[in-house]
Amino acid sequence: MINPISNISANANNAATGTTQLTNISEEAEYNPHLEKVKGFLGRTLRVTISDTRVFEGIFVCTDSHVNLILSMAQEFRQTNRRRVGLIMIPGKHIKKIEVKKHFSRFGTFT
Repeated sequence: MINPISNISANANNAATGTTQLTNISEEAEYNPHLEKVKGFLGRTLRVTISDTRVFEGIFVCTDSHVNLILSMAQEFRQTNRRRVGLIMIPGKHIKKIEVKKHFSRFGTFT
């Protein structure tokens, strides 16, 4: 089960008013320094290389204690082909490399 960094919950009172309450649940999980570092990249664009050489690029929205990643607005890259995949979960056991986008150079390299 994926434990999001922030959980959105709405009760009957919130439903009546049309508001949504954000509840931070990160304090409930055991402290893991590696997971804390990964949480620092929330909302950033990641490029993730997996064990079968595919590369996914998208906005990092969620992780769990197994370092499974969820990317939104993701694209899959295979050799010279690219396709949009939208929302995707990448199992942590298949992740070989994670890159955080700072900016693109003129030549399309990821830095």
